[in-house]
Amino acid sequence: MATRRQMSTISHRRIDDTARAMMRTGVTLTWPQSEQLGDEAGDWIRTRLALPVVETSHAGVTYSPEVRS
Repeated sequence: MATRRQMSTISHRRIDDTARAMMRTGVTLTWPQSEQLGDEAGDWIRTRLALPVVETSHAGVTYSPEVRS
């Protein structure tokens, strides 16, 4: 589940230390968090934070950096 700090960073579309940490490790949003932030936030996470791998589960949506071989 995304922390309050992560949620704030995403909702305000800030590139700060929290965003840079998410860029390295990814972020998981619960379904309610994802719905609260909306599709535009998901697009921002995928493009601006460079987290193109999106996986869904019963718990929510996980955005991850691209796996490089």
